[in-house]
Amino acid sequence: MEKIASQLDADGYFIGGVVADESPLEPGVFLIPGGAIDIEPPEARAGMRFKPAQDATWIEEEDHRNEVLYLITDGAPYQLGRDVSGQTYSGAGPLPPWLTSEQRPGPFHKWVSGAWVFDEAAQVEAEISAERAWRDAESARIAWVRERHRDELDADLETSLRKAQFAELLGYIQSLRDWPKDPDFPAQHARPVRPTWLDVIL
Repeated sequence: MEKIASQLDADGYFIGGVVADESPLEPGVFLIPGGAIDIEPPEARAGMRFKPAQDATWIEEEDHRNEVLYLITDGAPYQLGRDVSGQTYSGAGPLPPWLTSEQRPGPFHKWVSGAWVFDEAAQVEAEISAERAWRDAESARIAWVRERHRDELDADLETSLRKAQFAELLGYIQSLRDWPKDPDFPAQHARPVRPTWLDVIL
């Protein structure tokens, strides 16, 4: 004869049923395996774990140990037990307010009132910053072409660029300066168009 006892982990939480055999020397007495208790296993429920109470019933607790959790500050995955600004979470018990089980949909979402909310202003700001960086890099990239032409003129040398090309270059440089003022800024498809002959030089 046998019965089912409840096996506990090192922290005292239920991890599964275990067989307890009847003692061959004492009929009606069951040999409870080490680390187990003589209480009928609880009914499993997703997202919950169980700890025995003093009255031989079970105390239910939220269990997020097998979930991927995220910081609500930036949506980064959280490693259980890691210290974040003096706070830690083991995965057991109610989810603290600084964590969520919902993955951040995108880099421009922020946590507001218990949910990820798209922040359009943040996206626009990021696009503006990125487009200004492109404009500055493009201006720096072609500056030497303008300076070479000026140096050649100062030295009374034959210029590498034709007069029309230099005028086109200056026009492109000016359009880069004016790009942030354009109504279509920062849409990439509306960027100033680089003269095709520049592609050969750069």
